[in-house]
Amino acid sequence: MPPRSTRAKAQPDLDEIAPNTFIIHNDKVRPVLRGEGVTIGHTFELVSPRRQGLIGRLKMRGFNVRTLESRLERLPALPAAPSLGVMLERETSPKEHWSVFDTTDLHWREIKPSEREKRQFIALQVGQIVRRRRSRTGGDFFQIDAAKNGEVNLLPLSDAEAVLRGYAQATVDSDIEIDVIERDGTYLIPLNFVLPSSYQTMLKCTGKQTPDGILIEAGWPWALRTLHLLNLRPSVGDADVENAVSPFKDNWNDGDEWDDDDD
Repeated sequence: MPPRSTRAKAQPDLDEIAPNTFIIHNDKVRPVLRGEGVTIGHTFELVSPRRQGLIGRLKMRGFNVRTLESRLERLPALPAAPSLGVMLERETSPKEHWSVFDTTDLHWREIKPSEREKRQFIALQVGQIVRRRRSRTGGDFFQIDAAKNGEVNLLPLSDAEAVLRGYAQATVDSDIEIDVIERDGTYLIPLNFVLPSSYQTMLKCTGKQTPDGILIEAGWPWALRTLHLLNLRPSVGDADVENAVSPFKDNWNDGDEWDDDDD
């Protein structure tokens, strides 16, 4: 059995941060990389066509390698879509700002309160995913449930859980098409919608962040698979997932001795 790294929950020895571009966290990998690409400081760019063989040799020597494919495989799956139910009412404070995850445009939409006898109320639906803010930053996330007395029960969620459940609701009946601009094999994804944080991190690894969105060329197969996992279909550049990813698939099981949680 090949030796394994003894570092528990540490960063990977070699970490792919963009297509065929890696950060070297363990200098002991350098001899294996020799002749396979260009190394500048702690950045290694793979230029050899022997991608799968190189990654395989590294893993057989006990190194932990995080590739774009392994990042993709560790993205959280969509949960079951919460069912929508009856409408309820909750009293709120002027200091609280409530939003609901809009399943049409995949964004947080403000819930405007109504006033009655100098008190403010908001209408909420059982199963809705909502955000409550008491300041300009952060926020608390909930799924709406009904208490036994008919009042609103707030089921706490993390930011990531909230957005994933929102996507599950949005795509329960069909996938959603998003606008993508294609020019000469380069794809621009305008990020005018909310993404789960780990998925946004993954998309940023596949291309370049610009003021207009994420510009992707070589990383399109990984970006396409990322979108498909959220039941999103690009308006251009769509293809069969397996055919799109297979040229880059490493065909090796990654080690799990480092923390791959992007959230």
